[in-house]
Amino acid sequence: MLLLVLYFPLPQTPHQREKFVDACDNLVLTADEAHPFFSFSPLPPLPPTLLFPNYNQLAKKYGNIFTCYMIHIPMVALNGFQMIQEALVHQGSNFAGRPQFDIFSKGQGIINAPYGKSWKQQRRFLMTILRNFGLGKNAFEEKILEEVRYLIEIFRSTDGRPFNPDIEITNAVSNVICSIVFGERFHYTDPNFIQMTELFDKSLKFQAGIWFQVAMALPFLSSFPGPHQKMFRVQAEIEAIIQDFIKKHRESLDLQKPRDFIDAYLLEMKKEQESPNSCLTEGNLVYNVFDLFVAGTETTATTLRWAILYMMTYPDIQEKCQKEIEQVVGWCRLPCMDDRVKMPYVSAVIHEIQRFGNVVPFTPAHAAIQDTSFRSYTMKKDTIMLVNLTSALFDEAAWKDPNNFNPGNFQNEDGEFVKPEAFIPFSLGESISFLVSLLHYMLSVIIQQI
Repeated sequence: MLLLVLYFPLPQTPHQREKFVDACDNLVLTADEAHPFFSFSPLPPLPPTLLFPNYNQLAKKYGNIFTCYMIHIPMVALNGFQMIQEALVHQGSNFAGRPQFDIFSKGQGIINAPYGKSWKQQRRFLMTILRNFGLGKNAFEEKILEEVRYLIEIFRSTDGRPFNPDIEITNAVSNVICSIVFGERFHYTDPNFIQMTELFDKSLKFQAGIWFQVAMALPFLSSFPGPHQKMFRVQAEIEAIIQDFIKKHRESLDLQKPRDFIDAYLLEMKKEQESPNSCLTEGNLVYNVFDLFVAGTETTATTLRWAILYMMTYPDIQEKCQKEIEQVVGWCRLPCMDDRVKMPYVSAVIHEIQRFGNVVPFTPAHAAIQDTSFRSYTMKKDTIMLVNLTSALFDEAAWKDPNNFNPGNFQNEDGEFVKPEAFIPFSLGESISFLVSLLHYMLSVIIQQI
């Protein structure tokens, strides 16, 4: 079976791929044959493939809802803002589940946790702790300012010479997360810090690769040797580092003075240790920390890289940003969060960077938690939903100029900042508030300085 999957003769050239997809039009299938989860009208079937196709092009051909495959696993692709909004907002509770093929966390943490009591408790407690340790407060602002100062000094030390800011940006964002989660920041040359950031980077690259797809679709492969074993070793190393931090925190825990996210979680675990229904476990703590780093570091760092690239590419936009910042903030201090409402053009640019940068093309896969009527279809329980955020961010029905970098997408005729509903760079819902705050503030400060 594995050999058939790995050596299936996939089309190589664009012409061959086009013919390959066109061949589906000649297939006459019933609803059950096209997709075992559907009744009523059949969805257009697509051929199984190891490679992610261009979903935006497929949506133009098949419509905003169709069946696609991850190897042999059928999924329903949702495209366009209206379709996504209907699924995640109007019927959000029905599609709040997660597919049960998570090969690392086993449903622990928050990102890949199945919808239910544990997910609700983790999410509620996660947001409470983040608010208590600075989210939206001056303490959070100071943590970001501290890292931005280090980052700016590194930029200035190059004396105008070309350099690659990739590692420094990742380090700065990682340290903001570290200060909240671990209660401390690390020097950029600290060998333990370097090891940790490199491991997270490797883990994300593995998750974006073909072997991660294969391992999710064929979980029995985890017991067999092969190149996919590298990602399991990397994940084991990450878990060991996080568990070591938890052990040190437990040994020095002060019941009256929690220092950070881990302390607060451990204290809450102690309070509920006699409760048989508590979902606050060390396994959940490990993967809450992991999820914070994955969701917070990579998305923010990648967006910051796009911001620098766009400012270099569009110096006229950069100049307008700097003029507005100078008028509102001046050059004697760095911007603060309260300045955002006074800088509509900078806000428009920051949001356009997120829209056009499109750093999260898809949400984590959703799943129906019960049989659900959706449009003209019945999605049976456990139907997997693949939400194409790119289709919303470039939806021609929702944006003035979707295919170009244009801050005017977030301005009205009077130049005031407006945020269209279709702006969903991460997903829909309150769980993205931490990322939004972190991104907006760091982008504001860096744009001022570059």
